[in-house]
Amino acid sequence: MSRVAGLVLCKDERDVIEHSLGWLLTQVDRVYVTDNLSTDGTYDILDRMRHQHGVDRLQVGLDEEVAYRQSAKITAMAELARADGFDWAVPVDADEFWRCADTSVRIGDHLD
Repeated sequence: MSRVAGLVLCKDERDVIEHSLGWLLTQVDRVYVTDNLSTDGTYDILDRMRHQHGVDRLQVGLDEEVAYRQSAKITAMAELARADGFDWAVPVDADEFWRCADTSVRIGDHLD
C-alpha cells in the first residue's frame, strides 16, 4: 500500500484550518503543514492539533520568510515527505477538501 502525504502551506487561515486539516488527516497518512507568518492565531491552532494528532500524523513547520514563494516551499515539503518514505505527496490549499468520487475510499487508498 502506498504511503501518501498531504502538503499545506498556509497563512491566516484560522477560520478553516482546523476543519480542513481534520478532513485531510482522514484521507492521507501524514500532513505536512507550514505556516507563513500568520497573525490571526493559525499557528496556535496548528500547534494544538499537532499535540492532539501527534507528529507522526501532523508535522507543523513555521516559515519566517516574508516572501510566500509557494512553489519552492511546497517542493521543500515534498522532498521532506519523500525522505520520510512517502510514495505520494499531494499539495492541498488550506481551504480545500479533497475526496474520491467513491467516498468510502481514502485518497491514499485510491493512489495505490
